[in-house]
Amino acid sequence: MKSQTLYRGRENRRGFTLIIVIMLIAVMAMMGVALLNLLNLDSTLVGQSRRSVQALSIAEGGTMEVINNADLPNILPRLDATTLTVLHTASANSVFSEGEIAINGNIAMQDDYQSKLSLMRIAPLAESSQGLSRAVVYEIVTRSRYKDGDATAEIRTEIYRPTNWEGQSIMPRKHYR
Repeated sequence: MKSQTLYRGRENRRGFTLIIVIMLIAVMAMMGVALLNLLNLDSTLVGQSRRSVQALSIAEGGTMEVINNADLPNILPRLDATTLTVLHTASANSVFSEGEIAINGNIAMQDDYQSKLSLMRIAPLAESSQGLSRAVVYEIVTRSRYKDGDATAEIRTEIYRPTNWEGQSIMPRKHYR
């Protein structure tokens, strides 16, 4: 009789073990799916970060290209102009413009930048009785796009253009004895 009771206990254990094994496999499968989702999210974030860095590099390079342009004095808005803002787009042979694509029959660049040059203010540099030195301050706002808008960036820069007005007499602001 004792052998029959032992035999029945083993049958009950076999079913219990099978349930435990199935539960462990299910938990491990859920952990695997969660790990794959985490890896997919991580790869998406890394890709977007890379595209953002590339867009920022295009914006910085475009700003430097505008500042180093030999024709910059003719591009900047003049003091007597009716509009104080000028738009400057990347030329076709710019290092920071790449990849032509057709959009609605028009050809556009995949990677490019556009700069807005604005006259901001006139700032004092130095004053003397012989002449008046001022700086004309311009702001350059460069917006770039990478892979036709997958990532964008914006850089704001101020540049100073010194100017002199000679022969003007300027009295000192304060008198001391």
